Amino acid sequence: QMRIVQRMIFPALFIVLAAISAKATVVVKMDVEALVNASDSIVEGVVSDVNMQWDSSARKIYTFTTIRIQDRLKGDRSQEVRIRQEGGRIGAVEMYASGSPSFAPGESVIVFLKSDDRGNFSVVGLNQGKYAISGDQAISNMSGMEVLNRKTGRIEDPTPTTITKVAALKARIREFVK
Repeated sequence: QMRIVQRMIFPALFIVLAAISAKATVVVKMDVEALVNASDSIVEGVVSDVNMQWDSSARKIYTFTTIRIQDRLKGDRSQEVRIRQEGGRIGAVEMYASGSPSFAPGESVIVFLKSDDRGNFSVVGLNQGKYAISGDQAISNMSGMEVLNRKTGRIEDPTPTTITKVAALKARIREFVK
């Protein structure tokens, strides 16, 4: 009887642990002030191009997103920024990092960015650092991730989607830009 119980418990335990580990990316929870402080550049703009490329060894796919800037909230004065993210799809091969924001040509966004040594940017805090704009609404989509609350030390499921007025979000950002 003990062997029957072991045969049932271990596979069940394995399935539970696999489900927990596969659920989501865990990142430190960031409010607007933390996003601003961690960013080199914050822009509002329109996605003008999204393309995927293999790295030089053809082992990783990178997605490059170009955003035409409409309003610079923090950072340099260029006309556009280029975001480099791990993951993407080329042919039948797809690589994806859970919690990474996705972009579509023509999409209006506000993004919190950190520069690298090649002149590319990454999105700060993964999905936390991207707000899609629809009319006068800024929409944050936190799907695919969990957040570590530093105050409580607990991992939490964030509110999947939060909506705020674009003007209110931009006012909060400007309040923290130094």
